[in-house]
Amino acid sequence: MDDFISRAAAIKEIMEDAGCDFCGLKIAGCCLSCSAGKKIIRIRQMPAADVRPVVRGQWEPCPILDDARDKFYKCSVCRVVTSVPHGQNIIERKPFCNCGANMNQREERKKECAE
Repeated sequence: MDDFISRAAAIKEIMEDAGCDFCGLKIAGCCLSCSAGKKIIRIRQMPAADVRPVVRGQWEPCPILDDARDKFYKCSVCRVVTSVPHGQNIIERKPFCNCGANMNQREERKKECAE
């Protein structure tokens, strides 16, 4: 899976590393007197990815709502309530809330730690 970065942060880092603040040849935010300017132009020309920050949440049990057939849970992000039949794992059944929150928080953290 690709890593996504901030274009502005990457350009700022290149400019700081090249000493662009002291160059004096800046035109429209960058110059072409060194390789830094060319790198900045290439970064600006790259297509932007359609990404959004990952929202992580968890299903919180709502035992007061449980009935003979279903167990109820609410999303820790949007607070919406959902249910699954007794005996079924909520995370396997609904790994994402309707609001888009990733409910596999524990499993994702285990994967990140293993890498």
